[in-house]
Amino acid sequence: MNKNFVKLDENYYLISQEVNSTATVEVAKKTNHIFVVDVSGSMSGDLPLIRTQLKNKLSNLMKEGDTISIVWFSGNRDAGILKEEVEVKSLKTLTDLHDAIDRWLRPIGLTAFQKPLELTKELIGRTGSFSVFPNPAKGPVTLFFNTLENNGSRITVSDMEGNDIFHKEIPENQAQFNLDLSGYPRGIYFFTIQAGSRKSTSQLILQ
Repeated sequence: MNKNFVKLDENYYLISQEVNSTATVEVAKKTNHIFVVDVSGSMSGDLPLIRTQLKNKLSNLMKEGDTISIVWFSGNRDAGILKEEVEVKSLKTLTDLHDAIDRWLRPIGLTAFQKPLELTKELIGRTGSFSVFPNPAKGPVTLFFNTLENNGSRITVSDMEGNDIFHKEIPENQAQFNLDLSGYPRGIYFFTIQAGSRKSTSQLILQ
């Protein structure tokens, strides 16, 4: 960068600096985090911990501009979207989210997967490029892709220390991908999908 100095009088100078107009500015990509929660009776022992973990991770997980969506499911026709694309802009919004999680994510009915899968696919189509289901999980998971966004992608799975534990090329227009993490320690894992310059990341809790 070039600087020019112009003397105005004995004690004052005007300084002009030429700025490089070709500099690129990286724009942060906003993410909609989709959590799909099993609230069936079989999860009655696990749901208190799931609610606590979800609430504790919200403030750290979400960057400025990110949003969160929560899908719940139980019996054959028992499923719905509890929250859709909520951006946490204030303490009140965060408190309202916590209250909704505590009030509605409670055990009811039996387990059925078809309806929540349909809701998850709808959310992906509206708001993002992929989602991981179920979450939390005990091993096997399924990744669902928005085929309009997937023009040939690469998936990478990493642990909390940033170590890559899995990677694979995803063919163009593939709608879903199955992965079994049963052999890995419990904890939080990050799924990253990259297609060219675009990148999306989702978090999974492995129980």
